[in-house]
Amino acid sequence: MENVYANVDLELSQISAKKRYQGSTDPSEHTSMPLRRMDSACLARTLMGLLLSALVAVCILAILYFNNVNSFKTLHEQYDKLLMKEDNATGCKKYGFCEEGWKSLGVKCYYFSTVKLNWTQSQDHCVEKGGYLVIITSQTEQDVISTHIWENHWIGLNDMQTEGIWMWVNNEPLNATGVTFWHHHVTGQYEPDDWKIEDPSGEDCASLGNGISYINNWFDASCRKLKQFVCEKENISF
Repeated sequence: MENVYANVDLELSQISAKKRYQGSTDPSEHTSMPLRRMDSACLARTLMGLLLSALVAVCILAILYFNNVNSFKTLHEQYDKLLMKEDNATGCKKYGFCEEGWKSLGVKCYYFSTVKLNWTQSQDHCVEKGGYLVIITSQTEQDVISTHIWENHWIGLNDMQTEGIWMWVNNEPLNATGVTFWHHHVTGQYEPDDWKIEDPSGEDCASLGNGISYINNWFDASCRKLKQFVCEKENISF
């Protein structure tokens, strides 16, 4: 008999506990686990979105970088082919390297100064370093040099001997090279204009650029002005 009463009491207690659970008004008892699962899902989706955005940004930057690198590489390859063509025409081929401080572009070495000197001092400085102010003889060479400068630089061109007769530092006349890159103003004027307002003696020396603009064009300027400059020489053969 005692066992019967014990079983009845156990069943009643289980039924009471079940009713208490079903009749509970605390929402946390029923929703805490689903809410935690929803919060985790939202966080995962947010992190995934941020990750995808970062990957897209990295891809865009990589594309821009490689486009610039390939464009610059193509320019140098064109210059190398041009210089190789010149070597083949003379029946010889040069291989070598440049000294420290000089940039190797094709079969030539170029020195881009950081100091500013007048035109004569610039030429003397280039000679001391075993070269001379740069002589530009092609569109490709002009473009390659322009990509390395951010303001105007002296080049090896002047008409100091005879006004209007422009000569390179190797005594070759400008018209012998067949290329010129004088700047043409929107007003219709063009370089060289031998402007005498700043220097009564005129403008007898040529530079790449004018101030910090038009660095891919030539301007005549007073030889007394202080500018950076570009030297060139052949590379060291081995």
